[in-house]
Amino acid sequence: MEPTLNNRVANATKWSAIAEIVAKLSGPIVNILLARLLTPTEFGVVASITIITSFADIFTDAGFQKYVIQREFECEKMLNLYSDVAFTSNVLLSSLIYILIFIFRNGLSSLIGCPEAANGLSVASLTVLCTAFSSIAIARFRRELNFKSLFYIRLGSSFVPLIVTVPLAFLLRNYWAIVIGTLLQQLYIAIISIAKSSYKPKIRFELRLCKKMFSFSAWNLCETLSIWFAGQANVFIVGSVLTAYYLGLYKTGMSTVNSYMSIVTATISPVLFSALSRCQNDRNQFNEIFLKTQKTIALLIIPLGVGIFIYRKLVVEILLGSQWSDITDFVGLWAVMSAFTITYSNTACEVYRSKGLPQISFILQMAYMILYIPVIYITAHKGFAILCVASCLIRGVPVVLDIVVLHVKFGIRFSSVVKNTYMQFIATAVMALFGFLITKSGAGFALQIVSVIVCVCIYFGFLFCFPENRKECKRMIQKIRKR
Repeated sequence: MEPTLNNRVANATKWSAIAEIVAKLSGPIVNILLARLLTPTEFGVVASITIITSFADIFTDAGFQKYVIQREFECEKMLNLYSDVAFTSNVLLSSLIYILIFIFRNGLSSLIGCPEAANGLSVASLTVLCTAFSSIAIARFRRELNFKSLFYIRLGSSFVPLIVTVPLAFLLRNYWAIVIGTLLQQLYIAIISIAKSSYKPKIRFELRLCKKMFSFSAWNLCETLSIWFAGQANVFIVGSVLTAYYLGLYKTGMSTVNSYMSIVTATISPVLFSALSRCQNDRNQFNEIFLKTQKTIALLIIPLGVGIFIYRKLVVEILLGSQWSDITDFVGLWAVMSAFTITYSNTACEVYRSKGLPQISFILQMAYMILYIPVIYITAHKGFAILCVASCLIRGVPVVLDIVVLHVKFGIRFSSVVKNTYMQFIATAVMALFGFLITKSGAGFALQIVSVIVCVCIYFGFLFCFPENRKECKRMIQKIRKR
């Protein structure tokens, strides 16, 4: 990779990391307060509404954002032309989608098992219009690896829930607080992303260009749909089989873990996709970037997942409160499986996309769904506890599939992946042994908090004992000091 691109990737990762870390500083406070102000049933209603709004968001963008990021254009003028057509298409499509949701809001709310949430659905769906206005501007930032501007956008939006959602939850004590807060957050992102971007979207439409982009993005759209289906099918099934209370427990358990895991994924994944897209034709550089990024993700995400599992009671008590104790084991097991999924499956998906082969991800997701949906449906009828265990364990299937495809299709050997991440697993095991002994000893709240810090020290201390890791750690420290 050229030094200039190396510097741009490093700089982009830095700003992306800062944005996510700062954003997540407000997240725990918001989650802690909302979990105590609202009941699991209210969270269940929000989860049901999200099924519709997240589905609509997929079609709002239609995959054009990835086209703008990945495609090489002849000149800046052509890039702007394609961006304008993509922007116009998104606005028109999102407007149509919102009108349909508004007209059929009663039927849709009944379909998701919350007929009382019809008005909430119509308001929450306004976020679809916000996404249409912001997606191409954000794509231009990512294409240019300009994550510094995205940092300021992310920073401001992260405080909207704190200053809007929490006060509304205190006053209203229902799901409307989250609906209104989310809408204002997306509106802020739409306004600021366009204001800060050097690219100013114009209303221009050419059917020829739209068809060209859609033909390129069709598989991206299918892949996104399959990912949405994998993430929301279980929520829909649980909402249909069980009550809103259990849906709230189920969805909140997953989202709580995912919000902390996303500090790593939201930081690195966009940069990884942009960087891999820029060197997709150079196999050696491509594999080098992939393996280095995967190693960095494993360094952070594996101990985080295992740590949440060990201290799952402490995590639930601090982040959610005593009324959520039924999902203690679910939160822990979901965190462990998320660590595997993020390290091996999520990074593999970025390889498929950057190579212009999202159909691989789509096919793998469909194969996964054949097993996934029956398992969720059957276990949901057997009880909430069994459902939680099955939902976690079944996530190991795509991990295996992605590792095999990387080896066979892209020449990223299984042995390279193992060599790349095995040391993190050993260090995590050493850390986990100490944490396990502490939690089983009946230690109090204060001692457990101290032991968490000790676990972090044990993990990085163990890694630092080996020359290769010590060299890598020193290199990272030097970069941090320089910046």
